[in-house]
Amino acid sequence: METNNISLEKALTLLQCELVAARNKINPKKVTWNQYDILETLYLFGDKFPAMLSTELGQSRSTISKNLKILKDYYYIQQQKNEKDGREVITQLTHSGNEFMEEIKSGHEKIAEIAASVLTPEEQITFSELCSKVSKALYENRNKVKE
Repeated sequence: METNNISLEKALTLLQCELVAARNKINPKKVTWNQYDILETLYLFGDKFPAMLSTELGQSRSTISKNLKILKDYYYIQQQKNEKDGREVITQLTHSGNEFMEEIKSGHEKIAEIAASVLTPEEQITFSELCSKVSKALYENRNKVKE
């Protein structure tokens, strides 16, 4: 694959395609993208209310609800009533959910090893900083309040 002098758009598209292919390979349970995003959010940031997941992931509440039901059926999450407000439930990973995410983390580590094998230590720092900068901008753009 020729990568010299390609546009930013094409470079991002190629990287996204490769990351999607890698993600599919390390996702043996075939959890959907939306379901994975829920699990990843719970894994990284802890327990959440469904409304928080909806806001943070940019998914409708009905989409979140449908995916939470499926994840409960997989025994990856559990929900408990909020002690302060019984109308709300808090969502958390189960032991099986944590194990699944640990398997995925192992796959991510292999991807990082491949990236590290082709980048110098200085390039790795620069790449990490640039990825964080672009990710933050994409997140902020997606979560802008429509005026």
